[in-house]
Amino acid sequence: MRNSKAGHRYALALLQIAEEIHKIDVVEADLRNIEKVIKKSRDFLLFLKSPIINTEKKKKTIISIFQDKVDDLTLKFLLLLVTKNRESLIPSVIENFWTLLDEKNGIVNAELTTVVTPTDEQIQKIKKQLELITKRKIRLINRIDSSLIGGFVIKIEDKIFDASVLNQFNVLKKKFLTAHVSLKSKI
Repeated sequence: MRNSKAGHRYALALLQIAEEIHKIDVVEADLRNIEKVIKKSRDFLLFLKSPIINTEKKKKTIISIFQDKVDDLTLKFLLLLVTKNRESLIPSVIENFWTLLDEKNGIVNAELTTVVTPTDEQIQKIKKQLELITKRKIRLINRIDSSLIGGFVIKIEDKIFDASVLNQFNVLKKKFLTAHVSLKSKI
């Protein structure tokens, strides 16, 4: 159910309302807390998705968990989702909210994959270069993959820049195979 259309619509509505009443930061913090609850408690997620548990019980439970922990707007939004029998969309709404908020703030996620963890200085240099290239703010996520042998891979949206040793080996392998095939055809 990740990034569902309905989740996107609800997230967009929440973002627009939060923006109108100047509560984006408040709603953002609330959603981070709700996301933590969902990630920590598999039972809570199953509770939300359960068709057996009635709407009133779900509302009471959400109120008891979040009433003094989130803003009134966020609580009303959660209760609206429950009323509309869309509470199973809460994780999708949150994920879509992050995407929409990043778009609004001009932030793009970039994934840097390396063999070893780069230093903070290296990360800042890479981030700065990517921001110059994309003309957008970059949120750089670092992943470790020892199969790369050396070098790095950067993925921004649907673009991949592969400067890994593994990729260079694969390029050479293709060239050797191509040369071998063309050499065989000449004999």
